[in-house]
Amino acid sequence: MKPPNQTRLLIRRYLLAFALSASVCFSGCGSRRSNQLASERRNSQTAYDQASKLLSEQDYRSAEPLYAEALAGQLPPDMVAPAMIERAECLGGLGRIPEARTLLEESREGLASEIEYHIALGKVFRAAGEKKQAENEFKLARTLASRQRVRVQIPTVD
Repeated sequence: MKPPNQTRLLIRRYLLAFALSASVCFSGCGSRRSNQLASERRNSQTAYDQASKLLSEQDYRSAEPLYAEALAGQLPPDMVAPAMIERAECLGGLGRIPEARTLLEESREGLASEIEYHIALGKVFRAAGEKKQAENEFKLARTLASRQRVRVQIPTVD
């Protein structure tokens, strides 16, 4: 029978060999996952960039699915709320106001202020052609900005 010190040394060597083997395995697995996440992030960013261009052209039908794709992927956290707001605007432009409002409610925590929420809701109504409701939301945003003494650019209804 081996003395206790040799047994401990043998166990330590076994654990060290196991740890090294596991780290090699996991680093390979982790890098694949990390590569996959990087690829998803690039794809999400590409979808977002394409959607933003289409939104600026008011091509809501083409932009909305690209925003959905971008949000389903790995957008950086600071881009999630803007993507949700822009997708909501597309939904408004497609006449899907209830869905747009739901999406805005989901993104509300990521917004800087209540002012930003009302601006976003105004854009949804404006895209839907609901000019009176859009103007009401923009007016509310102006009132809040005035009370809080915040300078913010508020769109108009054309």
